[in-house]
Amino acid sequence: MSWSVVIPGLVLPGKNDVTRWHWAKQRRETKRVRDAIMRTPCPKGKPLEHAAVKLTIYGPYRHDRHSIWIEDVLDGIVARPIKRWANERRWGLIVDDKPSVIGMPEVEVIKAPAYSVRIQVDERP
Repeated sequence: MSWSVVIPGLVLPGKNDVTRWHWAKQRRETKRVRDAIMRTPCPKGKPLEHAAVKLTIYGPYRHDRHSIWIEDVLDGIVARPIKRWANERRWGLIVDDKPSVIGMPEVEVIKAPAYSVRIQVDERP
């Protein structure tokens, strides 16, 4: 099973910027990215328990993939429980973003005039 989601207009901050922010600003940024991801039409189906994740980031970024903050994007595709004790989950493509579930995500940055993020999730054994 393979899913692909494109989020047009999603701008990602740099790692150095985020690490200097106050915790409340970091939380607002995480919410902004998650809301942008949740507004996109999602594929139907159960979140994957073992997956390979590839992020393709488009935009006029100056730096390489190691300087872009991708953690919020990974948090945004995790299916969150509706309630703490419930097994039912909200929108999401993967069960968790731990390395045991997704391994190391593949990240590619492509120079482009407009910002966009493409998330591709492939099921792995």
